[in-house]
Amino acid sequence: VVPTLAGSLAVRPVVFHVANWLSALLWAPAMLAPTAIGQFLAAELEALPPPIRSSILIALVAAAILGWRKLRAPR
Repeated sequence: VVPTLAGSLAVRPVVFHVANWLSALLWAPAMLAPTAIGQFLAAELEALPPPIRSSILIALVAAAILGWRKLRAPR
């Protein structure tokens, strides 16, 4: 779709390719970063003692519930 749109808008090929490659260089790390960060945090969390892990899990679940309720609350 993007090449077709660029062609119909008469974008020069050089400009299109430069923008396309730059966007690929930015999007690839942006798409992979959440998984890499999640794996790092999971490994760090595994190294903690069980009571601390449980406390962190409870805090995360509570934050997720409160955030969900805040988003779903009528304005």
